[in-house]
Amino acid sequence: EGIAEVWDAVRAHQAYLTESGTLAMRRQQRLKQEVMALVADRAREDARRVLDGDTAVGRRVRENQNGKLNPYALAEEVLDQRGSQGGS
Repeated sequence: EGIAEVWDAVRAHQAYLTESGTLAMRRQQRLKQEVMALVADRAREDARRVLDGDTAVGRRVRENQNGKLNPYALAEEVLDQRGSQGGS
């Protein structure tokens, strides 16, 4: 009998989540988070290719003996280069 009560409570809660729109909202949020993680991973890989490759930015990073390059400016260059290549 206790199991039936728990099962009824679970079903009632699921019905509430569905009717209130909470379930759909949570699914949408999970999908957004997953897409954002995939985009971040891809952008990180693209940036690594630009920085490690034979690119102007990559060469500047490797030749930076005095450590005075601005990482924010370099990040903008990586994004600009990625954009000019069609975002691979």
